[in-house]
This record gives sequence, structure tokens and C-alpha cells, in this order.
Amino acid sequence: MERHGEHLRQHALALASAAEQVAEAAGDTSSATYLPAALACIEQTLESLSRGCLGAARSLVPLCEPHERVSHRFARAARAWPAARGGTGPSHERQAQLLASLDDAGASLHAARRACARVGELLLATMDAPADTEARPSLHAASAASG
Repeated sequence: MERHGEHLRQHALALASAAEQVAEAAGDTSSATYLPAALACIEQTLESLSRGCLGAARSLVPLCEPHERVSHRFARAARAWPAARGGTGPSHERQAQLLASLDDAGASLHAARRACARVGELLLATMDAPADTEARPSLHAASAASG
């Protein structure tokens, strides 16, 4: 499990670094014709991050078993809480706050994805993009090839 946590941390650091590079490059006028393709990649990234929020919620508070009471779900999650401060997992109320906050973050990322899609559509209607940027990116293929 430590290995997965370390990979998560490394991927998050790489994402933050790449985001800074994208922000810098997007401000350069010479890259304007590449914005629609870049926005398509950003759109996919935001959707992946939105799904990551859902995954984080499930990793902290696993889904209910069939016919399980919600209070039992929270009690089970508290017992299994990773690195619980003071040896005790968070209260049901705190878990609900965490789930609601992760849901809000995921919904915000999803809304940002939709906004990027709209900007990309508007840009494509106003400019001819370079031929090598026409195809929609496939992050799944790129990540499979690199790792």
C-alpha cells in the first residue's frame, strides 16, 4: 500500500509541475493556435481529477454493503481509518463533511471541464488549428505507453 501512496504523491507532483508549464506556455502568443488542442487535454485532465475525488472518497469511506446502515458504514470506515490521529478515526459527522467536500471538489472540476470544452469549441470556430493538433488526445493511450 505504501507503494501506491508514493506513486500517488509522485503523480500529483508531476501534475502540478506540468500545470505550471501549461500555464506559462498558454500565455505565449505564439502558442495561440495550439490552445484548442491544449484545452482538450486540460478537459480530459479535469475529468480525471474529478474522478479522482470520487476515488478518494471511496478510499476513505468505502461504499455500503447491501442492506448496511449508513451509520455502520461510517463506523467501519472509522475503524479502518488510515493513520488515524490519536488511534481513532473521525466521527460520522467529520466523515460526512469530508465526503461532501470531496463531492464539491469533484463537481467543481467537472464544471471546469465543461467550461474548457466550451472555450475549445469557441476557439475552433474562429481559427484554423495546426494539422498535427486536430485529433482529440487520448490520455489513456499516452499513460499506457509511458508507464
